[in-house]
Formats: sequence, C-alpha cells, structure tokens
Amino acid sequence: MEVLDLSGTELYDLPAEISQLDHMKRMHLSFYGPDDESEYELLPCQLVSPSFLSEMEGITSLSISVHPEDHRWTEAVACIVNDISKLEMLSSLYFYFPEIEMFENFIETSSSWNNQSLSKFDFAVGQDVKRIVSRVPDDVESLFSQHERCLRYVNADKTSSLIKSVITRATAFYLDHHTDIRSLSEFDISSFRSMKFCIVRECPKMQAILDEKNARGAFPCLEYLGIYFIWELRQIWKPLSQASRLNRIFKAKNFEALKYLMIKTCPKLRFIFWESMLLCLASLEELVVEDCEGVEKTHTCLPTGAG
Repeated sequence: MEVLDLSGTELYDLPAEISQLDHMKRMHLSFYGPDDESEYELLPCQLVSPSFLSEMEGITSLSISVHPEDHRWTEAVACIVNDISKLEMLSSLYFYFPEIEMFENFIETSSSWNNQSLSKFDFAVGQDVKRIVSRVPDDVESLFSQHERCLRYVNADKTSSLIKSVITRATAFYLDHHTDIRSLSEFDISSFRSMKFCIVRECPKMQAILDEKNARGAFPCLEYLGIYFIWELRQIWKPLSQASRLNRIFKAKNFEALKYLMIKTCPKLRFIFWESMLLCLASLEELVVEDCEGVEKTHTCLPTGAG
C-alpha cells in the first residue's frame, strides 16, 4: 500500500501493524477524541504506536488530525515528531504540536524543513483547546486553512527566532491568544514578507497591530487581516513621533495588497486609520467593524509630536 486516506473519519486507534507498510507515500489520518473525560475508559488506551512511522521513510505527504486535548496524543507525539524529522522526502505536513519546545526541536532537526522540500504545511503549535463556539467565524477559519503554508500559534507567551523563521515561509498566520505580545512587530516585520492571510485573536496585552518603528515595507502581500477580541487595542498602526519619518515609511507601500480588513470586539479602539495611512490602502475592498463601541470615526489626522 502506498496511499492511505482516512481524513474526515473518526478512528478510535491505529493498529501497530500499520508500521509494516514501508512503501507508504501518502497517509492522512483523522482520530476521534471525546470531550467528556469519562469516555476515555471506553476507548483504547493508546491512540497510535509512537514508532508507527519509523519504517515509512518514503512518505511525501502526512496529515494527522486529533482532538487537541486528547492525552493519548500528548503521550505519543514526541516519538512521532522524532520520526517525522527524519523523513527526507516529506513535502506536505499537517500536524499538531502541543508543546512549543517540541515544535522548535522539529524545526531545528527536520531534514525536509531544512532542505526546504517541505513546501506545504499546516502547523498548529501550542496547547490548543476545542471550542464549541469559535469567536472567529467558521468561514474565515476555512479560508485560513486553504492556504498552502499555514501556522497557527496558540496559547503562547514568547516569540522565538525559530517561530519567526517559520513565519517567514508561511502564507497564512493565526495568532491565537498570545499572553505577552504587544504588537506583531515583535515577530520581526521582515518575517511577514510572504504573508497573504493573517488572523489575530484574543491577545490581552496587544495595543497596536503594527509598531511603525521598524515597519518599512510591512506586509507587502497581505490580502486579509482579521482582528478579533483584542481588548486593549488602541490603534491598528502606531505612528512614529516625527511625521516626516512616518511619510518616508508609507512611501514603502505598507499593506499595499490589503483587500479585506475585519475588526471585531475591540472596545478601546477610537478610530481605524491615521489619515496618511489611506495612501497605502488603494487595494482595500471591504472594511468591517463590529462591536467596537469606542470607534468614533474611520480616520483621523496625526497630531504634531504624536508617538
């Protein structure tokens, strides 16, 4: 067997004998995981054998979908990541890394990542939870997952150089509840040069999406920006103290490809744009602002000496 596609199913477990399929090229798996902890007593104690990939050296495409809170996955995933790191032919990977350190180890050691043969990926990194109702609309999350190189960074508290290196290759980025970050500039603006789709959700300390200090040519390919439940957000782009320097930055055409801007439930936001920013938004087709009771106007002038 070379192809095993069980995506969209609800497997209870995977038999250990699957490891004997050493000619496997493409494997897509989807596991059932209960929301009720008591149900685990009725399920197999092991989701997969930690070494089930050890003989499948020729895999080119691998997708494993699991319940994010399934402790059986947490118990097996470190060994699985170790085997995935050795797959030199891997070109497509859909995978959930429940620990950030585990993901960073993968990035450091993966043959396919470091030789850049891994051209399609969808990574969820951090301790995820299953939400009955998401604060980001289903259609928006679906659009995110349609991109070829996706990174969802969830329940995080740091911005490491390895995360930045992944963002550099990603075309879609979903920052979901980062507890410490104050703006996306902390990931290094140069990391976002290939980004087409970006969602920012529930970052309790974020006050601006972009700090203009190091933002020359920021997000040149970005087409969609969604901002959801950023309670402390004061402004989308934070201006420099000198208007002349600000004007030089806007000559770099920041956000020149932006078509859709969605802002929802940001109660401290008073306006959407500085007036000089409008020059950068020639491609903007749709602006949606919902449940932002503090918003008084769409744009305002930059005050003298503002910073």
